[in-house]
Amino acid sequence: PEKILMRAEAQKTVDSIQEALALLGGIFDPDQAEERLGELNRRAEDPAIWAKPAEAQKVMRQRQSLEKSLTNFKRMQQELEDNVTLIEMGEAEGDASTVAEAEALLEKLDHEVQQR
Repeated sequence: PEKILMRAEAQKTVDSIQEALALLGGIFDPDQAEERLGELNRRAEDPAIWAKPAEAQKVMRQRQSLEKSLTNFKRMQQELEDNVTLIEMGEAEGDASTVAEAEALLEKLDHEVQQR
């Protein structure tokens, strides 16, 4: 992970989030999840599966769960990138309120990531 020049406390939060996302990525492989989601979507589109309601329900539950996990993982990665960029822009422009806002959002994201 790339180190960004920012206040030590904010950098510590960024490091914490990156570490947690890396751990999540080790447990939850986003690439593998995308492949599995495609497989589940293909099964759900097969008319034959609907002849077996219990199997169809199981596929749909797995699909929904995987889709939710993948969406959340990608959202957290994007929020991290967005807030780091916001801090960099705020620091470059000497805009303390933008930096403070992005740091607060990073703290919130860190808390969320640590809960996973």
